[in-house]
Amino acid sequence: PAPLMNSFPPPTSRVIRSRIPSDYEILAKYHQHHFWIPGRDQIRPTPEMKAVKEQTLRDIEQTYRSTTDYILSTVFQFPTVVDRRGKLAVAGVTRDDAEGVWSEDTLHRLFVQNPSIKPFRFVPNSFPYQLDAGGNHFVMWYSTSRLLKGDDEISHGITRGIKQLLKESGAGGMDFDFAWYVNPKMTVPELAHVQVFWAVLDDDKCVRQDFPAAATGSTQEEGGEKMDEAEAAMLAEAIRLSLEGAQAAKGPGWLPI
Repeated sequence: PAPLMNSFPPPTSRVIRSRIPSDYEILAKYHQHHFWIPGRDQIRPTPEMKAVKEQTLRDIEQTYRSTTDYILSTVFQFPTVVDRRGKLAVAGVTRDDAEGVWSEDTLHRLFVQNPSIKPFRFVPNSFPYQLDAGGNHFVMWYSTSRLLKGDDEISHGITRGIKQLLKESGAGGMDFDFAWYVNPKMTVPELAHVQVFWAVLDDDKCVRQDFPAAATGSTQEEGGEKMDEAEAAMLAEAIRLSLEGAQAAKGPGWLPI
């Protein structure tokens, strides 16, 4: 069940580091006090980004056995094989039925048989919302079809993920804040995941807009400017080449959704 509203930190809280509602109107209130959290209009994709995402999903459908195979391959780094239809599929997994439904048992068995693969991943969103400067949009993926972890455990994992990113970028020890929610309309409902928004803070708990997003692996554009048609076309071409490379090599590329 969804948590009650009074279980969320109020929008006026100086630091969030917690789950927040996904309701548009409530997000707008958080955005007023924490502009790195998306506002109502920032969640809606631009026409260019929507077109890129739709084309990417079509390309994935042509290249991979399923979107779940694609995520398990590119995000979790499972090896793939070519199935009888010539599509990339996670090795050692038989589709549960003709419709390709992934059961909880199948996912559990897959990760048990591959103990070296972590059952969670914290990665940039390839189709980030149009956040203000200084904001980063990531996804925390899990190995289960249902979100089994509690809110505090999820927040703790996100905290560790951001600390690791900052450490790897040479900014270890810097302060940060984040908020996350469960998207009610998931592109890949077979694998549990949450949307994460975060930013680096200065000593006064203000967002460091000058902090280089590229250093954290974020796909947020510098300055928070919206993607124009030319940039959208370049992204679409990069995605297409990535998928073509995966098809040609009969192995995975890296492009998390």
